[in-house]
Amino acid sequence: CNVLTWLLLVFLVQEMDTKMPSETLDNHQEIMEELCQLFNSEDFCDVQLVINEKVFLKAHRVILAIGSDFFRNMFSNDSWQESKQNVIQLKEQDNCVDYFQDFLRYFYTGCITVNAENLFPIYMLSDKYGVLAVKQGCEKFALKNVTNGPISQAIAWCQQAAYMNFKELEEACNKFIALNMMAVAKSPEWLSLEPEYLDSLLSRPDLVVESEFELFRAVKRWLSQNKGHADEILKHVRFPLMAPEDVYDPGFLDSLPEKVKETFSSQSVLVYQVNSLPIETISLFHDVLSPPFSMRLYTSPNFGCSRKMNNFSCSSSVSIEFSTRLFQGPSKNDIMKK
Repeated sequence: CNVLTWLLLVFLVQEMDTKMPSETLDNHQEIMEELCQLFNSEDFCDVQLVINEKVFLKAHRVILAIGSDFFRNMFSNDSWQESKQNVIQLKEQDNCVDYFQDFLRYFYTGCITVNAENLFPIYMLSDKYGVLAVKQGCEKFALKNVTNGPISQAIAWCQQAAYMNFKELEEACNKFIALNMMAVAKSPEWLSLEPEYLDSLLSRPDLVVESEFELFRAVKRWLSQNKGHADEILKHVRFPLMAPEDVYDPGFLDSLPEKVKETFSSQSVLVYQVNSLPIETISLFHDVLSPPFSMRLYTSPNFGCSRKMNNFSCSSSVSIEFSTRLFQGPSKNDIMKK
């Protein structure tokens, strides 16, 4: 009986232990508010950051070390002379200076607002100081908003992305620019595009333009402001895909700069040939699979037409007949049949 009583008591004690009341006190919001007040009041600051000798900000070493790999290494390594200094001189890009205080506030609040204006300054600061969460947030914001602004924004972002080696954003901007090429060609930024960038842009297979002739007209305008680059830029114009009426106007030919006129005149012969000879004949002298003979994505009605097909998914077989403007001459087989 004593043994059973003892076992019962042990069991009751264990039951009481497992049912001990507990409660998690979550006051992190209050703590964050206190930290924010600490930033605003500058109480107990033990270091001053001087940015480009223009902006002076007081801070706390422990907060900086917690939020930044850069500052953690600085303050924990005696080989850094700044580890013992109360005033630390920081050199930043000029466009980052005005946003350093917002960036520093993030260390205390965990919050920062990113927009098209401060995106790249905040990105560069977070990258330099090893604040991974902010850097990743900037990357997501940029990739999400490439198509949400004017074409000038896409061009500017593309240049910034290339400078910072942000490949994913650079390609996203380039794709958006390629899909809106005619809008780019009509924008104020068109004439100031760097030759290397335009060379790369014109070589893209996903370029969307009204027609090859309209693209040539845009290139002509660019060359008028960027002389000395005719050869490297005109090689991307696909003259075989122009129509004879595009190159027939003598007045237009006379308006061209001398170097551009030479190329246009020599390529005009090929335009007539492509629009009058069969592909077999053209292929004897030209690589018809090369880029100059490859269709771009043209939006002109001359390069496509709409077709409505009812119950397409229910059809067992579909046959479509169409004709092209290029290579319209009789084929070799047709000639032999005659």
